[in-house]
Amino acid sequence: MAAKQINYYVENKYTDDIVYPYKNGEEYRYRKTEEGVLLIHKSETGTITERLLDEWEFPLSEFDRMKGISDEDYRKRNQGDVLEQRNTVSLTNLEETKICSQDVSAEDEYLNSAKEADDDDFKTLENAMEIMDACLTRKQKRRMIDYYLKSERLDEIAANENKSVNAIWKSIDLSKKKIKKFLKNCSK
Repeated sequence: MAAKQINYYVENKYTDDIVYPYKNGEEYRYRKTEEGVLLIHKSETGTITERLLDEWEFPLSEFDRMKGISDEDYRKRNQGDVLEQRNTVSLTNLEETKICSQDVSAEDEYLNSAKEADDDDFKTLENAMEIMDACLTRKQKRRMIDYYLKSERLDEIAANENKSVNAIWKSIDLSKKKIKKFLKNCSK
C-alpha cells in the first residue's frame, strides 16, 4: 500500500492548533486553552490521549509565536512543493505532454513552407542538409538526423550520448527553432 502523502500546510491552515501529522497515521496536536497548552496525541491505531503540558514544557505565552513560525514554515514548504510539481514531468507521462506530441515536425514545417513558396527543388534532402549545416552545430545536426531521419527515440539518443532525455529534447527543440528562424530570415 502506498504511503499517504501529507500536506502539512493544509493540516495546519484551517486550525488554531499546531499539528504534526506523520505518514503512519500518528499525529501530535498542540491546542491553546485557558489552562495552558494541551497535547493531543493520536496513535497509529487511532487511540487519542490528551495531556495538559506543564508551563516549563510549552509556555502558553509562546504558543502564538510558535503557531506563526509553524504556519509560515509549512506555507513555504508547500509553496516549494507546488512549484516543483508544476515544473516536473514524469518520464512515464512525457510522451503525453505537449513537448513530445508536436502536431507538425520541423521537417514537415520546412517542407510545407517550401510548398507555399512553390519552389520544387527546395524539398530535397540535400537542401535540408545545407540548411542544417548553415544554422546548427554538428551535435544539433546529428541529433536531428538521428531523431527525424533515422527515427530513433529520444531515450535511445540520450542513452547513446549519455545525456538526459530532457537535454536531448531541449536540443532538438532549439534546433527546430533555429531552422524556423533561419528560414524566416531567408524568406525576407
